[in-house]
Amino acid sequence: TFLTPSRDARIHWVWQVDDNFKVKLGGNRHVNVTNIIEYAGRPMFTLKRHNDGHLSVYFEIYDRDGIFIAYARQDRIYPVTEKGERRYRIDGSPTDRSFVDKNSGKTICRIRLNEHAHPSELDVSVRLYIPDGFLFKADPAETNLRGIRVVGKVYRQAGMSFGSSGEITLGTI
Repeated sequence: TFLTPSRDARIHWVWQVDDNFKVKLGGNRHVNVTNIIEYAGRPMFTLKRHNDGHLSVYFEIYDRDGIFIAYARQDRIYPVTEKGERRYRIDGSPTDRSFVDKNSGKTICRIRLNEHAHPSELDVSVRLYIPDGFLFKADPAETNLRGIRVVGKVYRQAGMSFGSSGEITLGTI
């Protein structure tokens, strides 16, 4: 099986994961892809397997003005500015976290793990800006890359890339 529950020394349930991994970002699945999406030659969404076997997603969150407001590391979301702390809240549980705009109620990103992400190890949905002010959406309905709508695709060992001048590469990073 892909995910196998087992007990650790503290008698809490943990997930042991295979070397091969599946991650869902928006409406697309990525199999064995470390850098899921790159923008202008820089990784936007990176995966890292930790020594304990846990797979985590890493990415940055900007506002519409291109100001860095928060980041995701080891499946947790950390606001980095006073604006980020005032305007946004973190909802959910350790296996299903959301970063929500308090004013609009819109979910900026959602990270789901384990049973919440099955059959993937991680299920990530985002509606966030990148540094140049482009609104990047990756939700179950679509992933938008500069006007190209991508949904229902499976990428194996290769991610997606797009640049500020409109060039898009699918499946060849």
